[in-house]
Amino acid sequence: MLPELGSQQLLNDFLLKSGMAILCGGVIGVERELKRKPAGFRTNILICLGSTYFMLVSMLVSTLPGGRPGDPGRVASQVVTGIGFLGAGTIIQSRGQIAGLTTAALIWVVSAIGLLIGVGYHLMALLGTAVIFLTLTVLGYVERRMPSLVVFETCRQPDSSPHSVTHRGASLTAPVHQGSWTHAGISWSLAPADPGEP
Repeated sequence: MLPELGSQQLLNDFLLKSGMAILCGGVIGVERELKRKPAGFRTNILICLGSTYFMLVSMLVSTLPGGRPGDPGRVASQVVTGIGFLGAGTIIQSRGQIAGLTTAALIWVVSAIGLLIGVGYHLMALLGTAVIFLTLTVLGYVERRMPSLVVFETCRQPDSSPHSVTHRGASLTAPVHQGSWTHAGISWSLAPADPGEP
């Protein structure tokens, strides 16, 4: 054990960065937990703590006495790669629709907050946390009230007049051929958001 690893200054730095990671990850995690998303309170804290600790290890190893100076950025790049695999696991494709993209992106940016804390840029980490939180809350509110795309798929049954079938934008790629119906054309327009939608 290196003597400097047990110094009070290093211990204080470790505790400070751990507290910052818990705070930043927790603030983002609370918002996710209230919305019952897969990556909630504890998950975001652990992601932020893990990224912070990896960055701390990288910086400590690069300054070991008697060794060659290292590059702390190498560990950070591996963290980004590993977080990418973790985020990919949250993306689910079901019935032609993709879910979990916001959660995957959130895991990625929370790890970036952890890296900022590990390097020591605490103010930037706090500002980044505020930006992420506002993006999830304020922009989420705006997004839910934006006009949605309505697709009109005109289908024709043999020996009958065309019938118009309306779908939301997510159904644009849905199969049109059902039974004896044949596709006649597609048109779309913007419609106000449904007040009843979450």
